[in-house]
Amino acid sequence: MMLKFKNAQIAKLSFLSVFLLILNCSCDKSGNKNQIDNEYKPIVVSEKSAQIVSSSNQFGLDLLMKLKKNSQPPANIFISPLSVFQALSMAANGAEGETLEQILAVLKNGSSLEALNEANKSLREALLSSDAKVKMTIANSMWVNQSFSLNPNFADVNKVNYDAKVQSLDFSQSEMAKNTVNTWVSDHTNGKIPSIVDNVTSDHALFLINAVYFKGQWMSKFDSKKTVLGPFTNSDKTSTQVAMMQQKTTVGYAQMNDYNAIDMPYGNGHFSMMVLLPNEGKSTTDVLNAMKLESESTLSHTLIPVEVNIKFPQLKVELDFELNDALAVLGMPKAFSNMAEFGKILSPVKPIAISKVKHKTFLEVNEDGTEAAAATSVEFYTTSMLPDNEIYFTVNKPFVLAIREKDTHCILFLGAIEKL
Repeated sequence: MMLKFKNAQIAKLSFLSVFLLILNCSCDKSGNKNQIDNEYKPIVVSEKSAQIVSSSNQFGLDLLMKLKKNSQPPANIFISPLSVFQALSMAANGAEGETLEQILAVLKNGSSLEALNEANKSLREALLSSDAKVKMTIANSMWVNQSFSLNPNFADVNKVNYDAKVQSLDFSQSEMAKNTVNTWVSDHTNGKIPSIVDNVTSDHALFLINAVYFKGQWMSKFDSKKTVLGPFTNSDKTSTQVAMMQQKTTVGYAQMNDYNAIDMPYGNGHFSMMVLLPNEGKSTTDVLNAMKLESESTLSHTLIPVEVNIKFPQLKVELDFELNDALAVLGMPKAFSNMAEFGKILSPVKPIAISKVKHKTFLEVNEDGTEAAAATSVEFYTTSMLPDNEIYFTVNKPFVLAIREKDTHCILFLGAIEKL
């Protein structure tokens, strides 16, 4: 049943306005666990960085919706837009001609490649310095077949802007090379993504890898003693008994035409999890469509602090996607073809194309907080006002979630949970 607001204006708030006011947490790049000043300090980003964040978010929505459309029957989808965006941005630095144009169009980058790199660099540094209580990694690497040499300019631009590790490996030693790359991925995702590369052959030229790891404690933790079994209605209308956490606490809240939303902060408030629960008769697809259609212009006063009775299921999902088809349909088919133009990657130039874009994710939500990880591999082959009455927010059916940073509006992770 829809709740009525004292101020009808809140009912008209745009979705992305809600969505862009999320997240509460911090990260210390050094991992220093000493007592330090962890006061919330707003992040100020350049106009270009803000545009890149918007591009990354829209790219993530496009990719999630494409994966969701191709998933029949509906299945859980959980991705890291940030991870895929950074990996493809690195790849773009080696592309030319129509291949470069298509990649930038899919990434929704309307400016220069140099501006894209600089904005990605600023965003990464901002995210890694916002909350000392949140453990976060955003790491990049490039693994090149020792039979080839990277173009120095390509290597340097990715080192400078993405802090990318560059290493040459003997790809003829398949197991050794594969294990070396996968060990790096595991180390940079706290073991949550133990591998991303399935096979290495002498025909491979290069692997571009991005890894993202996030671990944050709720600002208001759930009491494990209050966790009880409860029903969750899956998208196919079957019911599953799940461990349902519960608490009554003050969080950001908004009520929209297609969904209700809460914003549960981590750490010092920079990061949070936004949960978007479809209204009666609506689906996660309707929520995602609303996210695509709504304007970003109204950014303030959308989430209203209010006391909410929250019930939220414990979650643990591990997913694996191959993104070739989705990225080709979104607009970059040439990168996967024999006509691919990646003449800026190897020196001397050799014909190479993207053979596979793999994406693996991990998510665990419990009473203490959230742990999430993602890895993306690009393989190159030769060839809101207070409501009138008490609010209950029971997440017992398919829902959308996002883990984002409040000031930059960057979506780190985005998902549609269809069944438990």
